[in-house]
Amino acid sequence: MAGQTIRFSSRSGGAFDCWLSLPAGDGKVPAILGPKRLGYDAGIACHGTQMLDFVGEMDGVAAPVCLVWGDQDFAAPPPVLEAYRELAGRTQNLGLHVFPGVLHGFMFPGNPKAFSASTRAFAIERALAILAGLRDGALRQAS
Repeated sequence: MAGQTIRFSSRSGGAFDCWLSLPAGDGKVPAILGPKRLGYDAGIACHGTQMLDFVGEMDGVAAPVCLVWGDQDFAAPPPVLEAYRELAGRTQNLGLHVFPGVLHGFMFPGNPKAFSASTRAFAIERALAILAGLRDGALRQAS
């Protein structure tokens, strides 16, 4: 990874892509498909949609994947949460974080009904921690 750009998939409407100025992510690539099919080094989804379609895609993914949802997210109804909780129980590289009372769209301050500053802060902190881990791993490999 030395000398390479870390490719990071965001499914948060581009919030991480713009904020971190990362290439190769327009916010439309699901967190699992980026690492699985495109070789991204990591993936994160904040209030991701259609995630039940991608449960099977986690097989063989070694990159870190972080999913952040609210338990009141219409896009992550109980069957979706149950499927990912089961998957997280048997997949070491999948971090699943479900926040009570949080709605779909929690990342966006312009959505006052759903916005959750603490959940957004957690999601950004997790994304930065994943990126730091990738960067540090690249630096260790290079030295």
